[in-house]
Amino acid sequence: MTAAPSEWLCAIAAALILLSCLWNAASVAYGLITNARAEDLVEDNCRGAARVADLVEHRQRTLAWCQTYRVALQVGATSCLTLAFVGWGLAWWGALLWSLVLSGLMLLFFATFAASSLAMRYPEAVALKLSSLVSAGVKIGSVFTLGSTGSHRFHHRVSEATLRQEVVD
Repeated sequence: MTAAPSEWLCAIAAALILLSCLWNAASVAYGLITNARAEDLVEDNCRGAARVADLVEHRQRTLAWCQTYRVALQVGATSCLTLAFVGWGLAWWGALLWSLVLSGLMLLFFATFAASSLAMRYPEAVALKLSSLVSAGVKIGSVFTLGSTGSHRFHHRVSEATLRQEVVD
């Protein structure tokens, strides 16, 4: 392998780490937004608020897919770095060690310090900006898990007040 493909692999790894930071920020933001706040965004006619409300309503599914994409992107980035280091002539164990250290440091700085703190400070803004990405990711993921979940349509939960009304009537 020549130096040029190794440099491309490093660039791809950096792009994958940045994408994983977006998924990490989305995970933090959707974990912090309450259903009431999502409904307030809908009432305020914010762009993308309906998607945010739907994603918050199905919080477990949303967070699971955010974490799945985040981890997959991180594994891809570490793999690209490992291949780049092997291309530069390092032994496989050295390449793996350096790629784990380098990707770990980049993820610590970008994902933990930058993306998470931004999402904790401005969860509504992050959720609104990333709602298209997260909604598309959840829909794509739901297609692949159709056999295990039984349906890609998720039933809306009935509120406790609605159940009481049904019992009274």
